[in-house]
Amino acid sequence: MRQVLIQAPSRSRLLKKLTSKRKSRGKESVGFHRLNVSSSAISWVGWSPNEQGGGLLRIKFKNGSLYDYFDVSQAAVTSLIKAGSVGKAFWRNVRDTYAYVRLA
Repeated sequence: MRQVLIQAPSRSRLLKKLTSKRKSRGKESVGFHRLNVSSSAISWVGWSPNEQGGGLLRIKFKNGSLYDYFDVSQAAVTSLIKAGSVGKAFWRNVRDTYAYVRLA
């Protein structure tokens, strides 16, 4: 059996993908970008920017719960993704700062 090694993209490249806007049919559209993270508590983080400079942050936890956090700035998303501990950064900077709703 042949083994194939896949090089993981750099964190900065993943962050750029997460926070970029997509072009759709000649006009700029806002897309939802999802990024798997290395965390014992969080499975993935998604962000969809809006025109006001904030956006919707969606977090899927390892226990299966899914939350949306509203009007989260790109700077907050960037610091969350770049943090050495995504879970700690979430507890310190997101959890009690932004309005949220539990989806699942």
